[in-house]
Amino acid sequence: MMQHTGFEDAEERIRETELAIQRSEKILAENMALRSRMRGLVDAAYREIDRLNEDHSAG
Repeated sequence: MMQHTGFEDAEERIRETELAIQRSEKILAENMALRSRMRGLVDAAYREIDRLNEDHSAG
């Protein structure tokens, strides 16, 4: 196994950190998209509940 100098070790840690940041950004973007879709579903469910309650009250 090849010995790394302190500089090479630092460069490797920087590369690994950059990859970890990229993965984190991707996961964050996916989570934000899922949150938006879920919020839309919750809002639609509340609208449907309100509509059913109005129909029940009127009927």
